[in-house]
Amino acid sequence: MKKKKDYFFRAWSLLLVVMLALIALYFVPQEVLGWSPKPIDMLGDLRIEEVQPFEEDEQSEQKLSLKKQKENGQDSVSPQTQELQIQAERHKVYNSLTASLDSTTMPMTITDYSKGRIGLKHFFSQLARIEQMERPVHIAVLGDSFVEGDILTDAIRSALQQRWGGRGVGWLPMSSETAGFRQSIRHEFNSWQDQSMLHTAKKEKHLITGHVFLPKSGKTWSKYTLPKKEKPFNQVTLYYHSSEEVPIKITLSDSIETLILPPSANQLNSYTISSNQEISSIRIDFEREETFACYGISLEGKQGVSVDNMSLRGNSGLLLGSVDEELNRAFNTHRPYDLIILQYGLNVANTNQKDYSFYGKQMKKVITRLRTLYPNADVMLLGVSDRAKRIAGQFSTMPEILKLHQQQQLIAQEMGIPFWSLLNAMKSLGGITEMAQRGEAAKDYTHLSHKGGRKLAEKFIEALTLEEKYYDAIKN
Repeated sequence: MKKKKDYFFRAWSLLLVVMLALIALYFVPQEVLGWSPKPIDMLGDLRIEEVQPFEEDEQSEQKLSLKKQKENGQDSVSPQTQELQIQAERHKVYNSLTASLDSTTMPMTITDYSKGRIGLKHFFSQLARIEQMERPVHIAVLGDSFVEGDILTDAIRSALQQRWGGRGVGWLPMSSETAGFRQSIRHEFNSWQDQSMLHTAKKEKHLITGHVFLPKSGKTWSKYTLPKKEKPFNQVTLYYHSSEEVPIKITLSDSIETLILPPSANQLNSYTISSNQEISSIRIDFEREETFACYGISLEGKQGVSVDNMSLRGNSGLLLGSVDEELNRAFNTHRPYDLIILQYGLNVANTNQKDYSFYGKQMKKVITRLRTLYPNADVMLLGVSDRAKRIAGQFSTMPEILKLHQQQQLIAQEMGIPFWSLLNAMKSLGGITEMAQRGEAAKDYTHLSHKGGRKLAEKFIEALTLEEKYYDAIKN
């Protein structure tokens, strides 16, 4: 009987031979006698290749780049790499400073979103050369009713002047609706028309101060008297414009002098009175002139630090985007600022609004405009302060405050400027509710008292002192 062939075995044998042949093709050289066969890898899907992490790849690229630079005769790294190294070193310095602090006394730090963490470089460089400067280091605090009456700014000014020197209270309006409860100066006035950018029907050209003052009669005057706790000033500057000469009468203590303000057409001008003697009181009487407008007065020293409180009740900050360009450029020439601090938000947060992205978009335009008009000034944004309302039978922070605070932090991040949280600083003091119970805030659970302003100012000065140490560490 003839034996039956085993086709099953032959089929498997043929399949095995073909597979071994295909596997063998993986080891064929990439080029054979000038011919490049198509690569074949039967086990490619099963093969596990070792892949270096992305960080290691970056390091390898940097090493290769450095190797190529050396081969090409370049001993230094590229400017981009060098800048990254500098930024990393700065963050290392700052982290080292914060790590060395006692956790129980850790300040509410300033978050600097600027590239390279140098958002306050100009300000601290000015402080470093303060004795060589022929003017004070100028700080403008632009805000709403939270800082009106010189609350918060009074204590900040006192602390900075104690550290760096300086006199007086800086810029002042000719008339004021908050003069009655301002403690840093006694302010009296008569017959002024305040054309503020918030309440004026007629479109006036405005400075960042937000005010234009027009005399209403021939008996227009302003008087400023410092309390004993304030350092007397020795330099007075009026900011005005007029197409005609303006006679004024200056009363310093017991002496009276008549002066003539020169015309300035439509341009902003300034007139400075310097004295070798200390001045604690001044009165200025104005003759009414149709073309005369006054933008304010500054009472300060010839050096040191000067802090200007430019509060405007009801202001959201967005009006700063419409201030006059020519006027503010001139003001920057007559009174150059080294630091502009923006404090806004109480007039923005409300229970009917949940999304604050539109406000953020507009506020970024404001910051861009301020940078254009005051190009040398550093700009810092303060997050909205704590504000409470009754929720479930007790006073708690408004949810809208938290949402606005988050939006403001995003503004600072996108604009690359320093940010300091008033909300977090107040929370570290117990929040607006506890502060109100201690007499540090009003029972409207919105505004601070002078006592509360001093407490909050201490937190800000602690944060600024840490920044001073940081800039001292990186200046070399």
